[in-house]
Amino acid sequence: FTLTTDIAGGGGGGNNAPTVTANDLTLDVNVTVLASSTLTPADVDGDTLTYEVWDSGTKNNSGYFELNGVNLAAGRGHNLTQGEFDVLNIVGGNQSGAETLWVRVSDGADTTAWESFTLTTTVGSGGGSSNNTPVATANNLSLGLESAALASTTITATDADGDTLSYEVWDSGTKNSSGYFELNGTKLNAGVNNYLTQAQFDVLNIVGGKQNGSETLWVRVSDGADTTAWESFTLTTSDALSLEVSDILDMGSPDDIGSAIDSLSAPDEIAPPDLYAGTDVFSPIDPLIDSPVVDPIL
Repeated sequence: FTLTTDIAGGGGGGNNAPTVTANDLTLDVNVTVLASSTLTPADVDGDTLTYEVWDSGTKNNSGYFELNGVNLAAGRGHNLTQGEFDVLNIVGGNQSGAETLWVRVSDGADTTAWESFTLTTTVGSGGGSSNNTPVATANNLSLGLESAALASTTITATDADGDTLSYEVWDSGTKNSSGYFELNGTKLNAGVNNYLTQAQFDVLNIVGGKQNGSETLWVRVSDGADTTAWESFTLTTSDALSLEVSDILDMGSPDDIGSAIDSLSAPDEIAPPDLYAGTDVFSPIDPLIDSPVVDPIL
């Protein structure tokens, strides 16, 4: 005799795979909505469904899936029952940005392909008050050998809303002889992002290099909702700027003194190659909230 098993459980032959649609979603900062408001599953056989969700936004300021008050970890799949999906939330990020979220659905016999949708976090998208992006300006700076100046003398940040600002600085000069940012007596590493509070920025120094040369430094500013573009400026180190008046007078002849004074406005800019500025690969890149994922099948 023949035993026939109907995986659809409905007496007919074969199973109808479930479907799921995912619509892009825009939320205010930290606003929460049910995932079911943008994700729509269906199964013509009426089978009980299970779900798997994936969040590609791995930054601390990214939006996320939330289940029973718990932030589901990004960069991995999370399996959910129907009951869990019914109370699953999607939460907007801590600042403006966009990321990709994923979902797929199973009826126990067949599973849909991954469906992606974009979560965009913006200030004011859902009726909240609009935010004015801060503004940062950075002027070129010339220093003597290993002399220091407050970063605030050449970097200016303003915010029309009066928001508390945070800062990010990047030093592209990776040579031992390069100038650098200094915080509380500690040299900040070059070629990496360095994050600063307002209080830290207020005491941040820029220090000239150990030899003549120039390099590119970068800064950007955030008010917690929006972040400026990177602003670059040139730090030039010149030993001529380190000369005391007595040093110049001791040079003797008017021609010698004139040459020394001329060198103050025309420092030697032959420097080690700037490893980061001006290249697509190594320049500081706006850290995208989205962390790309290609078909995140486990």
